[in-house]
Amino acid sequence: MGKLVFPRAFLIAETKVDYAAMDHALLHLGVDGWASDGGTDADVLTEFAGKSCYMSFDKNLNLNLTKVGGRPNSAYIQDGIIGNKHGSVLEHSTVTFFLTNVSRVVTHELVRHRAGTAFSQTSGRYVRSNDVDMFLPKEIVAFPDAVSVFYRAMCEMEENIAELVEITGIEDMTDFGLKKRLTSAFRRIIGNGQANHLVMTANHRAWRHVIEMRTSVHAEEEIRYIMADVAGQLKERFPTIYADMTENADGEWVFAHSKV
Repeated sequence: MGKLVFPRAFLIAETKVDYAAMDHALLHLGVDGWASDGGTDADVLTEFAGKSCYMSFDKNLNLNLTKVGGRPNSAYIQDGIIGNKHGSVLEHSTVTFFLTNVSRVVTHELVRHRAGTAFSQTSGRYVRSNDVDMFLPKEIVAFPDAVSVFYRAMCEMEENIAELVEITGIEDMTDFGLKKRLTSAFRRIIGNGQANHLVMTANHRAWRHVIEMRTSVHAEEEIRYIMADVAGQLKERFPTIYADMTENADGEWVFAHSKV
């Protein structure tokens, strides 16, 4: 039996720096002893990428420089990178979230963010849905009669799937190819509100953009809910990169430096 669910985000992966290889690369340039005080590997990689653009690891690498190493990593990223909208160097580090119980209403919108992202979604061709879980929007909750219709629609979808399962005898089939084709056919009568799961990877430049767009008061309720979860976790995990991001009274996560 399907149930009402809330989406949730799990941070499951992030970029890691190979510090030995980084030191080897710097020695190749003739730089010995450069180090970052970045709190995460993403912070270090962002600083490394930024300094590589201007060869500011050492004055000998860029004769136009009069000094190097004057700022800590946090100031370098927020002032030198994000403050100057030098967002391309934020693209080298990625974070992967497993988004659970998100509807296809949400995933259809998220996959529009193609630049700097990657997606892996539960397959409706392979995974049969006997139970139809859904997120109940507050707009529906505001009307008690509408909630009844919502529940009825959920039950009817499940009943229709159960009838198709019985008619086709899919449970007893051994031909997986046929089971897959039937499963794909069954899903056509399930609404976009059905909860499923999505693995989403994005670089930090992309995450900042997605959060800004999808926590806006103009965004759809469920996508605001899940992206606020993502924003809070990124703010906690990467305080330097998201230092200019705050939550306002409307529940929007906004940036002092927009569209870096």
